[in-house]
Formats: sequence, C-alpha cells, structure tokens
Amino acid sequence: MKNPHILIVDDDTDLTSSMNLILTSRGYRTSVADNGAQALSLLRKWYRRNTLPDLVLTDLKMPVMDGMELMDQMRREEIPVRIAVATGYHDQNTLERLKRRDCPYVLYKPFDVQKFLGFLQDIFLNEMKPEKDHVRFQDRKRSGGPQDES
Repeated sequence: MKNPHILIVDDDTDLTSSMNLILTSRGYRTSVADNGAQALSLLRKWYRRNTLPDLVLTDLKMPVMDGMELMDQMRREEIPVRIAVATGYHDQNTLERLKRRDCPYVLYKPFDVQKFLGFLQDIFLNEMKPEKDHVRFQDRKRSGGPQDES
C-alpha cells in the first residue's frame, strides 16, 4: 500500500503531534481527531466523498466519545475502515472487550518509534503475530457504509 492514510484519534496532543511527525516523515498521510465524536464526524464526511483513511488508530480513554464507543458506532454505521488501538490499559477485561469488537490490533503504551512503526507495518502487511507489546486476535474485513445523517 502506497502512502497509507491514518486517522489518529487521541486526546493527548503531545502524543498525536509526535505520531503525526513520525508518520509524515515516513510517507504516511495523517489526520488527527481529539476524540471519537470528532473522528466519527470526519469518517462520515470521508465516506460520502469515498476518501476513507486506510486505518483508524485510536486511544480508548478520551472525553466526549471514547475508543470503544467509536468502534461500536463505526460498526453500527458499517464504516469499512480497519481499526487499531494504542492504549495504556493492559488488563484482560480491556482485551476481551476489544476482542468482542473484532479489533485485532492493540499496541500498548508507552511505545518507542521502532515498535510503533513495526506495529503499523505489520497491520498493513497483514502479517501481524502476537508479541508481548502488541496483540492480534484475528483479521477480518468488513464492508458497507455509514447511515445517512439527513
């Protein structure tokens, strides 16, 4: 995939600025949303224009709409974008909740640049294997699109 577009969803502006800088310097295209509601608004607009990103990389704990709610709403509206999670929550309950949402890609915070880039490369190559710093449950593709907001 040439120059993938990644929507970064996180309320930590220092982290999103760093991720944005790292990714754009390596040829990725990026967009940033501060929370799930803002991300959902962008995704709906892009769906109507047929310009969806290749990946949504979301945090879980955010104000307004968290990452779990974002995933639920994307599923309800059938927005066909792969989702990955970057989280500081390493507990089994969180992993089970992600598994129930068919979110196979989890990167644990904090992470270094090489781990971050390797995680994304694995996602785009669809060859991710479970490791201690990230998890893959399964690889499933969805199709469809969001409901009209009119």
